Amino acid sequence: MPDRRVVVHVDPSNMGAGPVEAVGKRSIIRPDDVVEKIGSLFLPDQAVLRTSWGTVYHTSGSPDLLVGDRVLFHPLAGHRMIIGGVTHLLMQNEDIMGKVVEDAPAVDSDGRG
Repeated sequence: MPDRRVVVHVDPSNMGAGPVEAVGKRSIIRPDDVVEKIGSLFLPDQAVLRTSWGTVYHTSGSPDLLVGDRVLFHPLAGHRMIIGGVTHLLMQNEDIMGKVVEDAPAVDSDGRG
């Protein structure tokens, strides 16, 4: 199924105000790069798996998220935007399912530390 989300090209210099900010309980996420080519083969849009990992670019309404956090989000979440030539996703914070915690204790596969 093709990605039918609307792409918004944002040029903050033309807006007269400044950079784009998320409002309400939303965040702007910069998704990890998507593999669109394997060897010399280009994959059609239907075969490309959208990444579910990204980095928080801006956030509002969530004390749990900070700019720079690596997060896991629903693959179909968000509105795609191009900011400065780079793809970003504007999404509700509830679509972010988790974040990487660097100083978490190690846990075995059976769930015990």
